[in-house]
Amino acid sequence: MPSSQSSTTRLIADIGGTNARFALLEGYDCKEELVLACADYPDLVAAAEDFLQKVGAHQGARRPVEGSMAIAGPITGDVIRMTNHVWQWSAAQTRQRLKLDRLIVSQEPVERKLLWNGREALPVPDET
Repeated sequence: MPSSQSSTTRLIADIGGTNARFALLEGYDCKEELVLACADYPDLVAAAEDFLQKVGAHQGARRPVEGSMAIAGPITGDVIRMTNHVWQWSAAQTRQRLKLDRLIVSQEPVERKLLWNGREALPVPDET
């Protein structure tokens, strides 16, 4: 069962066509913000894992168990295709590969404000 405690470490990201901005949200504090060039990674998971490694959150108690990502492009189902970059991925497989209990993916204009203002993002309603 996903954790909902405010002390849970969350991976947050703003994924654009050129850069992927990652950070950790610990409670309401945004920490360890790092911008990575999308072109340097074969996929989103590789970029996220590199971020986690660089900030010392790739294992143990600091490893995020929840995540929220704002994406540059429409979300029409589980498979997400970026409109301005070659990455495409399954949200469900990404959640599993990153070992997250919960992953929220939403279109960037709405989600970015929630992510970078240090507020906890709300789950995207299930459209099925």
